[in-house]
Amino acid sequence: MGRIVLRDKGSRWLRAAAIAATSLAGMGAAAGGFVGCGGDDAARNDGASEAGTADGSAVDAVARDALAPDAPFEASASEASVSEASADASPPDGFWPDVACPAPTFSPAPGPIAYNANIVIAAPGLPSPTDTPRGYIFFTTDGTLPGRKSPAYDGGTTGVPLGGHSRFRAISSTLDATCVDSAVVEALYFPSIIPPSVPPTFQPAGAMATQENDFVARIVASNSGDILCYATGSGVPACSLNDAGGACGPGSTTYTGPIPISATSPQTAPGQVTIQAVECDAVGSSPVGSQVYTLRAGTPTMSPAPGDWPATTMGSFADDTSGAVVHYTTDGTTPSCTSGTTYSAPFALSTGTYNAVACKTGYEASAGAGPFAIRVR
Repeated sequence: MGRIVLRDKGSRWLRAAAIAATSLAGMGAAAGGFVGCGGDDAARNDGASEAGTADGSAVDAVARDALAPDAPFEASASEASVSEASADASPPDGFWPDVACPAPTFSPAPGPIAYNANIVIAAPGLPSPTDTPRGYIFFTTDGTLPGRKSPAYDGGTTGVPLGGHSRFRAISSTLDATCVDSAVVEALYFPSIIPPSVPPTFQPAGAMATQENDFVARIVASNSGDILCYATGSGVPACSLNDAGGACGPGSTTYTGPIPISATSPQTAPGQVTIQAVECDAVGSSPVGSQVYTLRAGTPTMSPAPGDWPATTMGSFADDTSGAVVHYTTDGTTPSCTSGTTYSAPFALSTGTYNAVACKTGYEASAGAGPFAIRVR
């Protein structure tokens, strides 16, 4: 075997391997190693990047950066950088390292992992960035191919934060000082290492789950990076697992923000809205959490206030639930949505004990208002 090295017009080193022609077989075996063809300008051939054997047959040359394409990537402030001049550096004339740099390794092992874990990248045997010559690990976290202009790993033994579902890719390099860039090594991580063990929680809850007029409900995950899936009414939420970190299954809605609780919400009883939810990650789902919300009409108010009033005084009821109907009595009994007098306009006061309730379709009846003791003189 003979190995041929060329340098193109832009001073970028090219490497190729070919079966030597018969006329070179003896010489190639005796010489071993490289045959230098790029030491002077005559070999540049107007920028051609094709190597040839002695008998004139062509051999494809492989660009040096084929193992480490310059994939664009914006480094964070905490990540080391390598100057563009260094990244584009070529080895001295007549020399090309004949071994690959140690392949990067990842710790912990790829796969499901705690959502707040750090990822440590190493390349045993590679010089450090402070050694001479220097060694670097270039990496990406979004699945793009790393190159010498990608972020240089500077996480030491602490590592870099996972940051959610990530596809790490890395190469090791000494910028051709002692070894050629390693092959790309990949590691796929998705949090968390176990399915969520507790159901999601709801806000408001407890006594505040019953409120007058329309309001909103929120769902809170136990792990901030997990997906929440919910269903209202009689629906049952479910997860649909995939390598992207989980998704909501059929009949479920992905939670993205506050859920309106109103008369138009699916109801399991008049004025009652049930929300069930599960928390999903890439490896499973939590138990189902459930919360029943009660939508109640606002409590009516009466004017004038209890007391003695002239016979010419007019009485009225008001309610802050739009569209609610007030039912009232004057004899001290408790009205309902189907009994008592339906209020429609101001009326002449009479002596009595007034009670009232507000009603609206899709709402639970309001709390009772009264008694209001009125005496007309």
